[in-house]
Amino acid sequence: MVAMVSWPAVIDDDGTLTVGTPWSNAISVAIKASVEDQCHSATSPLLKPYHTTDEVVVARGTLPSLSAWTLVEHDADGKHAVSATYISAAQAGDAGIFRNLDSDSLLNNWPDGDAAAPASRTLAGGGATIARCGAGLGDATSLAWGDWCAKLSHGGAAATLTKTLLAAADYQQGYDGKKITVACRCKASVVNQASIVFADGAVDTRGGSTGNTAPLFHVGDGTEGWIWTTAAIDSGATKLEYYVESAQAGSQPYFGCFMVIFGEIVPTVYQSERMGEFYMGIQIRGNLAVADGQNDWVGRVPRDCIFMGLAGAVLTVPTDADAIEFTAEKSVDLSAPGWVDVYTTAPEIVASAHEIDSGARTIPDGTYANRCFKEGDYIQLNIDQVGNVVVGADLCADLMFSVPMPELDIHKV
Repeated sequence: MVAMVSWPAVIDDDGTLTVGTPWSNAISVAIKASVEDQCHSATSPLLKPYHTTDEVVVARGTLPSLSAWTLVEHDADGKHAVSATYISAAQAGDAGIFRNLDSDSLLNNWPDGDAAAPASRTLAGGGATIARCGAGLGDATSLAWGDWCAKLSHGGAAATLTKTLLAAADYQQGYDGKKITVACRCKASVVNQASIVFADGAVDTRGGSTGNTAPLFHVGDGTEGWIWTTAAIDSGATKLEYYVESAQAGSQPYFGCFMVIFGEIVPTVYQSERMGEFYMGIQIRGNLAVADGQNDWVGRVPRDCIFMGLAGAVLTVPTDADAIEFTAEKSVDLSAPGWVDVYTTAPEIVASAHEIDSGARTIPDGTYANRCFKEGDYIQLNIDQVGNVVVGADLCADLMFSVPMPELDIHKV
């Protein structure tokens, strides 16, 4: 078709009927073709220009123009405008609306002591050391959320603290291609010192204060902030895990408040993982007797957990001045128990009372590691005193444990 701009040149007649461009079929065809080229679509030949006009008027609703309608959700450059009807990525990060898929994300469980890796995490690197830090400890450094954080010290080789979310035996190919973000709070005083790495068995993806953008480390200015990395799980993935790293000799960065979420919106507000509780019940019929592992009762904890306290009562109360005193002990191996005390101040039932410590659950006050349990550890209840004139009898009690709920656990049959 011929465009309108290429119409043949014509001149007017001067009245003498001897000059001027005579009308011809070629001019008529050119005008027709040009008009049709501008007004009709080859893919929608039956639609006419006024159809579009009518649709625009209807689509803009009560607004005076299409431009005014567009600016409701977009700025003048076509970018999405901030609106009360939706939230931005930054707002989503601040909202704390994600499911944290990590477990023991605040590093509460230190069953092997303050200088060993927390439960479910592995320390590696030649000469690497770790320390539990927080209020009341030798290093009182704490991070934005939680009581404790980990100081990870380089000792001649890069020091890493690894958390396995899904081991190779449990990995499912349905995770292939899914976006995942791992993040934590970090405090470091040297550049290129502290980072976080997601590893799926095929690709390692490192991140830092600016996420996946270089330099991929904490900025090293001595302040606390988020470090994170986002990755697409590789089609060749065999596991899901992440680790934090202290990469330079002499470096001692702090890490804590871990977050693992599916998606690529970086969290700016910590959100706790799902927590649960379980109880071990104890019942002793008849008169109580002073003994360790009373009534041959020993419990085995089924998951990594923290002992939260003892509660209970006796049906028959001691009526003299002597109280019933209890202690709880932890062991990691029944073949060589090496029992350690959970309490420094023993829970007790005072004379003429039924309930242990007046009914309040008695929170453990001994060495912190002794209240922290790994799966397969043991606990027993001892009775150190039972009364004198009237012996306490018929005990019912329970031991309470707090347990994080690993969201990605696959329970196979």
